[in-house]
Amino acid sequence: MRFKQFRQLLNERRRGSSRVRSVLNKQMKPYEFWLHPKFMSPFPITKPMMTKLESVNADTSAFHITDIESLKRLFDLEGSAKQISTVTKIVSADDGMEMLEKGIETDGGVVVELTGDVIFPVNFDVFSEIDNQGRRWIDIAELTHIMQDSGIGGWYREYSLFVADLSDKFYKKHKREIEEVYDAFYGDQEDGGVLLADMYKDALPQMKSFTWASRVFWAGSFGKTIKLGLNFRIGDEVDREKGIIDKIESTGVNTSLKSKVQRGLFDLTKGLFDKADEWFIKYIDDFPQLFEYELWGAKYDEYVMDNFTIDKVYFKQFESDNRKYIPMDQVVQELSGYMTADEIADGTLTDDELKRYFSKWVKK
Repeated sequence: MRFKQFRQLLNERRRGSSRVRSVLNKQMKPYEFWLHPKFMSPFPITKPMMTKLESVNADTSAFHITDIESLKRLFDLEGSAKQISTVTKIVSADDGMEMLEKGIETDGGVVVELTGDVIFPVNFDVFSEIDNQGRRWIDIAELTHIMQDSGIGGWYREYSLFVADLSDKFYKKHKREIEEVYDAFYGDQEDGGVLLADMYKDALPQMKSFTWASRVFWAGSFGKTIKLGLNFRIGDEVDREKGIIDKIESTGVNTSLKSKVQRGLFDLTKGLFDKADEWFIKYIDDFPQLFEYELWGAKYDEYVMDNFTIDKVYFKQFESDNRKYIPMDQVVQELSGYMTADEIADGTLTDDELKRYFSKWVKK
């Protein structure tokens, strides 16, 4: 009881804290999710959408695997509309232990039991990711095989046509300014005897037909290397391509274009959110197929949750020669603003105790 009282006392003060903002600021912006090359058909999960689908289940119990540093962030997000990925069912207690020891997007070692609103319940891991506004994203292209008889697979066409049309119109309207920035950015650099400036300028008209060209123009390649041509390929030997704002800032050429680009990105982002909402409503009856699907071999589910409260926190004791080992006094110091030393000691369990804990989450 003391644990909950302690959390309630600090919750309001922390909800809008600089730490929360710092956590989210490290995540990608919505426009970056719309344009990132690792998503073929990016799609946002929003609570209003799921409310229309009547898939929101309040007061659902689940657990979340994390590590010490991310646990502090989790505390700071408690009670907010920011979404997290949780688990409600596992195949075996051993699967729970494996998740805890290896971690999921973190080093692991900490299991947090929560209660909150589940807005997106799927019986397998959909590898959702969070943006800097606390919204989670999925790649619809990874799920279309589940709903082959639905219209859900058509999202890529809707998405890519919108991006291509907006990008092409922007390029044609500001063609001279954009190409001057490219000339300044690439200078006399060559690849195989061809000027990089010419190579990348030649790719600009392709935005009308190829989504990859639009993505590279607006946001670059996100630290990946690319090869120009009919296909967007990652892993070749061309230097990292940067988005148009980065080019303007690094060259100082046509700086007045920057505000126009920012407006273009705003229009692209808002337009895609509107498109996604329209498309979701159109195919709303097809989504329950996703929630009901049982993926063979899946060891755990993924339930996207918000408005959560933390009920219990348990810690695994790693051996001292394990790189994940953290001395108890350091754990107490790290979490001093969140948990008492007694709460941490009471929540530090042996492997046998943790395995018994995970047994209660085993799918019946």
